[in-house]
Amino acid sequence: MAFSPQVVAALDRLANYYNNGAYDPQNNPGGLANGGHRLRFTPSLADVALVVNAIGDLQSQISSAQQILVGMQAYLDAIGGAPGLAEALAAKAAIGSKDIGNADYAAAASDVEIAMRGMTVSRTVTLPSAASYPKGQDLLIVDADGTASPTNPLVVKAATSQTIGGRVTINIIDPFDSLRLRRAGPALWVVA
Repeated sequence: MAFSPQVVAALDRLANYYNNGAYDPQNNPGGLANGGHRLRFTPSLADVALVVNAIGDLQSQISSAQQILVGMQAYLDAIGGAPGLAEALAAKAAIGSKDIGNADYAAAASDVEIAMRGMTVSRTVTLPSAASYPKGQDLLIVDADGTASPTNPLVVKAATSQTIGGRVTINIIDPFDSLRLRRAGPALWVVA
């Protein structure tokens, strides 16, 4: 749904080139005053037409996408048990980064990104049970402000009786480093 280079160029000319200043071939070739309208009106009108047509095409693409989504929703409703497509998309759109200050944190099954900030001592993020985490969804744990170090690690710890690729903990010790995990089974996380 991106605009063509011609449409982008027309948008740029309409926003930045054509103006109501005095036309001057050297200093203000896009000026419409002082006779500039005689030279620039037809090209600017062509640019307006190009942009309007592109917006119409975009509206048509959006309309087609909406019809596809409505069809998908009808299918999901027909097979039953599936959440509404609109609700599922809205839930995904609401997922973001959770900022954690200088404190230990027990991650929830709804977390997608955990950004640890302002660590003054070693801090621990305890993972949720792998069985409760959505299949296919990565969990990202980040030292967001670069305070992790070998003496001040961000410890990522598996839930009781679970492991992260066979280990109980993994330490983030490099500033601004991160760890991306994925559920690999009901009691196992792996580095993604």
